[in-house]
Parts: sequence; structure tokens; C-alpha cells
Amino acid sequence: MLRRAALVPELPGSGLREVIHRGYRLIYRLTSRHVEILTVFEGRRRLRADELT
Repeated sequence: MLRRAALVPELPGSGLREVIHRGYRLIYRLTSRHVEILTVFEGRRRLRADELT
């Protein structure tokens, strides 16, 4: 299921994925061994690339 989630539209080519749940966006990266949750924020707001550094 995690591999079928939407890619983050603000960061094309990054491989980052997102899940929207109850009005929040969870941005994550899949590795070969685990899931790294990078950020969680209100779903109406757009993601800025500098928020992930």
C-alpha cells in the first residue's frame, strides 16, 4: 500500500510519497528496510523543499 501512495507533486523526481489522513499530509520516503516519515503538516498547505532539510 505504501508504494501505491501519491508522489509529492511539489517535488517531482524526488521519489517522496504522501498520504493524506484526516486533513494532514504525511510525507515519507521508502527505503529497502523501512519507512522514513519526513514531515506531517496541515493538508491544505503546500510543501516547500526547504522544509525537508
